Amino acid sequence: MRFTNGIWFDRENHSIYNAVEVGDLTLQDDTIRALCTIRHVKDRGDTLNKPTITVSLSSPSPGILACSATHFKGVKDQEPRFELFPDGKPDSPFVKVSKEDNAVTLEAGDLKATLSTKASSFNIAYSTKDSDVVLTDIGRSCLQYIVAPGDARTPYPATASTTIADPYYRAPASGASKPYMALSLGLDVGEHVYGLGERFGPLTKNAQSMDLWNEDAGTCTPYTYKNVPFYFTSEGYGVFFDHTSLVSLEVQTERAPSTSTGFGSRRADTMAHQWTNFTFDEEFFPDAKAFLSRVHERGLRVCVWINPYIAQESGVFDEAAEKGYLIKRSNGDVWQSDIWQAGMGVVDFTNPDAVKWYTENLQNLLDIGVDSFKTDFGEWIPWEDVQYHSGIDPYAAHNWYSFIYNRTVYDAIVEKRGSAEAALFARSATAGCQRFPVNWGGDCECTWNGMAQSLRGGLSLGMSGFGFYSHDIGGFMSEGQAAANTDSAIYKRWVQFGLLSSHSRLHGSKTSRAPWTIDDEASEILKKFCELKNMLMPYIFAECIDAKEKGLPLMRAMVIEFPDDKVCQTLDQQYMLGESLLVAPIFNTKGDCEYYVPAGEWTGLLDGKVRKGPGYHRETFDNFHLPLLVRHDTALLIGRKERPDYAWESSIEKAVLGACTKDEIKVRVPSFSKLGQIDATWTVKPTEGGAEIDGCKQPKIVRLSGREHL
Repeated sequence: MRFTNGIWFDRENHSIYNAVEVGDLTLQDDTIRALCTIRHVKDRGDTLNKPTITVSLSSPSPGILACSATHFKGVKDQEPRFELFPDGKPDSPFVKVSKEDNAVTLEAGDLKATLSTKASSFNIAYSTKDSDVVLTDIGRSCLQYIVAPGDARTPYPATASTTIADPYYRAPASGASKPYMALSLGLDVGEHVYGLGERFGPLTKNAQSMDLWNEDAGTCTPYTYKNVPFYFTSEGYGVFFDHTSLVSLEVQTERAPSTSTGFGSRRADTMAHQWTNFTFDEEFFPDAKAFLSRVHERGLRVCVWINPYIAQESGVFDEAAEKGYLIKRSNGDVWQSDIWQAGMGVVDFTNPDAVKWYTENLQNLLDIGVDSFKTDFGEWIPWEDVQYHSGIDPYAAHNWYSFIYNRTVYDAIVEKRGSAEAALFARSATAGCQRFPVNWGGDCECTWNGMAQSLRGGLSLGMSGFGFYSHDIGGFMSEGQAAANTDSAIYKRWVQFGLLSSHSRLHGSKTSRAPWTIDDEASEILKKFCELKNMLMPYIFAECIDAKEKGLPLMRAMVIEFPDDKVCQTLDQQYMLGESLLVAPIFNTKGDCEYYVPAGEWTGLLDGKVRKGPGYHRETFDNFHLPLLVRHDTALLIGRKERPDYAWESSIEKAVLGACTKDEIKVRVPSFSKLGQIDATWTVKPTEGGAEIDGCKQPKIVRLSGREHL
């Protein structure tokens, strides 16, 4: 069962209470008991009128850790219990309980559970006793007491047992609320889940939703005759739910201008309750035009943040409401909501006058020096009890709205600057929005899984006709939306991945993503990969032209480039950056990476080592390196490192070659002065230890090896 609608909202009439911190702790020889509060407690007043969750940690046997969570302990437990130890439960002198700063630990055999006692930082981490590597954990916002309405939908298998088998009885409608306990256990990137009884679908249970309820339904259905509340994972541990009633599980379900491919960061100072109003806040920007001019003098471009939502306090709301520029209710009133900004309305882009009005407001910003727009939102579009100016079906227009919104903004830039300078940074999209690049991936968590989700989202979008993709380097929000900075290891690996994407941006909520807020090494890594991307721009922009002309994504799934290689059909933790560079981001603290190399000889751009395929390779990399492999019979043209936008055709400093089997390699050189065009095609002729290049001034030749690399 799902109790939320995405990450930001709970389902209507559902109350969800998360364990946030340990309020009181009781330690015994073999048990840890923690009274957990659902908010940070600063004084006694914070303990009033709010529930608590009691957590107990113990061990029934060496190598087994038990965890229970309770809301009301006075409720009589009438649930039958599994017979866990038919031959008798062992004694427990093997349990060790210890306390340290900000944590308590329970050890039993080779396993230990560590409970964080730090304020606002509830977490239970399960690991092996002699290792700090976490097998799984229950994090902040991952242990919940939930009150749902009486008419909350019971999972179908349980309902069907009555409605199919019993010809007479039906459960009476109930107005009473129902209590639930919910738990989320962490999975690593690439971790596979097995078990949960006899199941007739894929062996791995990842990306599946299951209700453990025995049914006579045949083998061609999601139901089964033998449900077992136990799973184990490829990381070598198992989880058993000592719960005989129904258990519901969800396993991991939840054309471009040159400057746009560079690097961006975001700091927003906006006027409270007035988004969107098409003006700069005079408190922070008393002379916005002069400010933008100074930014341009430094060789930088400016992209400002907008919505299709107009807050009631915005200076333009009254005009938009009076002139019919906002979506209306069926009775003719303006549709309004407090969901994002108080009293906000939604621009009706089916009204030509509204489009003209919105365009003119944007072009006023372009006139004072704004270069582009981040078209955020466009998903919260009402469809019930509303009407559009054009009379279209609101239900059918829900997804399509993202198209008319982004088209309006893109066209506004084209009218002023031309198509070569038009670029968005859009979140919502549907079919056709690939015409209005670029898109980014939305609100990801600052976790390894958040990073992997961003990669999978980009690869999937690329296989849907979109050529360019970006994501929030370092993650947008901390787990549980806490005001915490990104973990140092995650940040550094995400920087590598982010700078080896088509478009790159640092962006976070509540805390900064500036590298100096992490540590000195983070700044050095960011500098290295910014310079690497700048040097690769002759290659990257030639591939961007391919994306525009052929529809091939710049960041592409392995199966696109190698459709006949069956291994590549399911790979989603590595990708091709264009046709010639293989990138395998690293998703763990230790720097370990297992990745697949298709047929041929692939050479490391950063280390010069040769990897032969087809086959898997397992290696460990320091924080300044990752698998970045040059495909055989490739010549990479390397330009300047200072910035991404320079005269590529006259600034080639090196030609980098890996393994060569051909006598000639054709290399395209993109034009900077005529964006979207190829300036020349060079012919590279590999020689013993070097190469000759026809059609250009001879750059330095680098034949990749253990001693020669970038």
